[in-house]
Amino acid sequence: MTGRNIGIELRLADPITIGHPRDVNSEIIKFGVSSPFREGDKAGELIELHPSEPLSQACVTACQRWGYTDPSLFALKFSEPPGHYVTDATRRNLSGKLVMMIHSAAKVSQDIITKLHDSSSIIAGLKELSAKASDPTLAEVFVSQDGLNALLEIIEKDKIGEKEIALQYAFQSLLDIIFNSVHATWDKIQGPVLSKILNYINSPRGNSQERHALKSALQVLENTVMSGVANDQIEKEVTLPTLIHHMSHPDRDVQQNVLSFINALLSKAESTRRKHLAATLNSKSYRASVLNHVINRAGERPAETNHQLYVLQTLLLNFLDERKLTPVDPQDQQALNRIKDLCRIAFDSDSGFFTYNGNSDANSSGKKDKPNYSRDYRKLGFKNEVNPALDFAQTPPGILALDCMYHLAHTHTEAYNKLVIECAYRGAGDDFLLPFARASISLTNVLCDILRVGEPPGDQEGKFYPFFFQHEKPFEELFCICAQLLTKTWKEMRATVEDFDKVFDVVREQIRRALDIIPQNFSAIQEKLLSLTFTEITRLRAQERSSREEGELQAKPIQELRQKLIPEIQALIKQNRINFLISGTRFNKFASKGLVSTSANTLKVHWFLLFHFCFALLRSKNS
Repeated sequence: MTGRNIGIELRLADPITIGHPRDVNSEIIKFGVSSPFREGDKAGELIELHPSEPLSQACVTACQRWGYTDPSLFALKFSEPPGHYVTDATRRNLSGKLVMMIHSAAKVSQDIITKLHDSSSIIAGLKELSAKASDPTLAEVFVSQDGLNALLEIIEKDKIGEKEIALQYAFQSLLDIIFNSVHATWDKIQGPVLSKILNYINSPRGNSQERHALKSALQVLENTVMSGVANDQIEKEVTLPTLIHHMSHPDRDVQQNVLSFINALLSKAESTRRKHLAATLNSKSYRASVLNHVINRAGERPAETNHQLYVLQTLLLNFLDERKLTPVDPQDQQALNRIKDLCRIAFDSDSGFFTYNGNSDANSSGKKDKPNYSRDYRKLGFKNEVNPALDFAQTPPGILALDCMYHLAHTHTEAYNKLVIECAYRGAGDDFLLPFARASISLTNVLCDILRVGEPPGDQEGKFYPFFFQHEKPFEELFCICAQLLTKTWKEMRATVEDFDKVFDVVREQIRRALDIIPQNFSAIQEKLLSLTFTEITRLRAQERSSREEGELQAKPIQELRQKLIPEIQALIKQNRINFLISGTRFNKFASKGLVSTSANTLKVHWFLLFHFCFALLRSKNS
């Protein structure tokens, strides 16, 4: 071997081709194309589209094979629902599929517009448009070709008259185009066009009214309101009694859209108008319509209808938010008179006074003394005996708590008197008395938290309670039922004033569990609350805790930790046993007369000696 240096040239491979060389062919999209315009041979053509080629190249290739002269008149469309045109954004979904080559969106749109301008083919054009306007590509092209203005002109100038089917096509097309086109906005729906739609809504035709037209018109109005466009015009021209009449329509979708439109009006109206709408919606006739035609109707309600009922329930409950956040002015004479009225109803019987334990509010001559308001305020459970209005200064619940107490006293007077007697005149001492006023304020706050008063309705979550449409003041009625539950739970827990918060933890859970079953009426709530005693709540809590702990013990990290600690624990147990054997123990000494007291000289048996003796004996036996 010579001493010459041997030069070796090393070349690094292209980093793109190391390990897994890029396969350019793998990025080519392969798919099948067929066309409804081909006669005879219906077989599709296999098309290969390179990533660098435009989507229109596929139509060019197909037209060359089939002998079509103008590829610009055609476009690709998916065969699978929803059957939209293929765009650059969706071309990646072409691989391995069979698509249709049909007329392009521009040609289809132009043909429809031509029909809309011809009085003899307007309905045919509207029908075709309503069937295809849900495709975003077609909707965008239709707007760019001034088709939307042509459609609005047809509705505004009443070119289709009162034909239900034509109105259905027109309203559905209008809805789909504005939904699917980024250049079409709801501000197009105002003035004469909006009046035509409102006139259709305000002219009910009974159950024979075309449900698709009515449904689409309601959706158009709802979205117009939610966009904030022409709300003044809609509020002036729409008639709420007519909307309530539409609630009796047999079609569930129409009922759902009526509820959606009402919810939009409630959420977007200005304060004064909103209060007027809420008062109308709380009227007996409207609540009866909702109960009879929507809630109590045979068959299962659609999930979206339940959601709209929940939204309406939440919007109506949120009218209490203003009262919840309004503190009572200590100088408010009306509030002070209502508080005095609570005391009068509570402590004045038919004979002029109550008598408990031989004591009465009457003097020796049999005449009733002047009212002692400070004493009555204290018995009723107010903190401030001089000016109890200060108890309602904290918000929440503010003046709403006084509203609830006043409703209980005037609507359920007998139950109110009974509750006050149980709270103020129990013979176990002052510590066991339930401060009714303080408890009522806290209970109002609990109900506001559970029902989320003041919070906007959620998009997906939320529960609808049918009983809210069974009473003009459902929140106050629920308070009356829960007030009786509170006194019952207080007695079951044998609570004192120090246990006030603990009692309310239980009451909160009782109410929450009762509402979880979605009670249909107030009687069902009361029945469920009666079954949820303190003992039952304790049992349910223990059961849930046991299930939760059992589930946690089966968790993978816990199982791994257990397996890791088992050897250490076993070694510790073994060592403790050996230590006990080594230390030994003392035994009581028994004589014929019985037990003899032990002393320092008592025989001490050492277990380790016994252990070694047995071990030596076994070893000698084996040997």
